[in-house]
Amino acid sequence: MPARINYKYGQVVKGLTIIEELPADKYHNRIFLFECHCGKEFATRMADVKNGKSSSCGCIRRRLLTIHGDSSKPRHPMYDLWEGIKGRCYGKNNVAYKHYGGRGIKMCEEWKNDYSSFKEWMMDNIGLKPTSKHTLDRIDPDGNYEPDNLRWATSSEQNVNKRRSKKNE
Repeated sequence: MPARINYKYGQVVKGLTIIEELPADKYHNRIFLFECHCGKEFATRMADVKNGKSSSCGCIRRRLLTIHGDSSKPRHPMYDLWEGIKGRCYGKNNVAYKHYGGRGIKMCEEWKNDYSSFKEWMMDNIGLKPTSKHTLDRIDPDGNYEPDNLRWATSSEQNVNKRRSKKNE
């Protein structure tokens, strides 16, 4: 059995400040009272703090949900779409990057850092995906993800709308 680590008042563990050690739970897990980044106090297992399962009193999650609420599970389909576009356009490790960001395809600046703006435009202009056979299509295949260049299309509609490669010319 590993040696017991002595934690002290005021010690910071993974960004959380220890206030005091509380009685262990029924499984003999060490429980501590922490001060969160936001200033609130909360109790949790030391093991959960050390392994990253507990990184705040819940304020981080609440703040994200307050922003738009669509990133929590089950996620809103527009949020997944927005993240996918950003991954293809800016994620150099994304498998599709070479066909999008690698060719200079971008997401309009207003949407890039503002999911709410993207969702609002989509809902007001083209709505939710009409069927499971539809995906988001750029009308101009060499154009960016931006207003007036997006539509829902089936794979057969998208095949007609492919960019011209040197092989096709």
